[in-house]
Amino acid sequence: MKKPNEDLRNEFKNSGICAWQIARKAGISESTMCIWLRDDPIPPERKKRIMDAFEALKKEGAAE
Repeated sequence: MKKPNEDLRNEFKNSGICAWQIARKAGISESTMCIWLRDDPIPPERKKRIMDAFEALKKEGAAE
């Protein structure tokens, strides 16, 4: 059985960017992000906030 938002979790893991980095960039706590990622499906406004932070970190080279 697929976990909620497994695609996002895998994308983050494969990027080398840590959850705490994404959460900090999104202006939320890591625990809040984990709770959000448990929602299935994640509400669009929350997903956008997380993905905007993730994309910004990728551009900044946070995984290097």
